[in-house]
Amino acid sequence: MNQDDPTVLLVEDDDNDVFFFQVAVQQSGLGWRVETVRDGIDAVAYLTGVDEYADRQRFPWPRLLVLDLKMPRMDGLEVLAWKRRQPPPILDLPAVMLSASSSDNDCRRALELGVKDYLVKPGDPLELAALLPRLTRWLQ
Repeated sequence: MNQDDPTVLLVEDDDNDVFFFQVAVQQSGLGWRVETVRDGIDAVAYLTGVDEYADRQRFPWPRLLVLDLKMPRMDGLEVLAWKRRQPPPILDLPAVMLSASSSDNDCRRALELGVKDYLVKPGDPLELAALLPRLTRWLQ
């Protein structure tokens, strides 16, 4: 990983899913820097640069936001609704949903809130690695 690698902010509360995402990024060879927070509250703190997240050398501005749907404190849909009310650059940051939910209602609601893509989490890191190149089109 070098300084020019795009940063992807993964908002995910399940440690196994974080691990599988990181493995999939490595296996895909995309060279993304993955920063992870555990829920929507921490995502808001990261994006607004408060507290420890004010250090953009340590916590660089992401070029893509990858959200889980169901998380404690603030879920993925709530993050999207919050993001829509923010000025640029937060408003302009592309977001994708990576969720275990295949519900049409969840997908429709996420799309209504401005998500660029909605992906159902595969159970295998190799399948996830095959899906990740689809997200490169959203990197700013």
